Amino acid sequence: MENEQIESYVKDGIMASLNTFSSLPGGAIQVKVMVSNNDLDKSLKVINEYKKNVEEEK
Repeated sequence: MENEQIESYVKDGIMASLNTFSSLPGGAIQVKVMVSNNDLDKSLKVINEYKKNVEEEK
């Protein structure tokens, strides 16, 4: 988000790192990235582009 000048913060990041035993299958720990409603559309584009790149690497 930072590269796209979108202000954001990670919610529950510390709790997720402390609570590794309840992580999701595959070792992924769920956190929430919080953004302003004003940046919602732009941030969703960033997330979708990231997902697309991950899928292409498989």
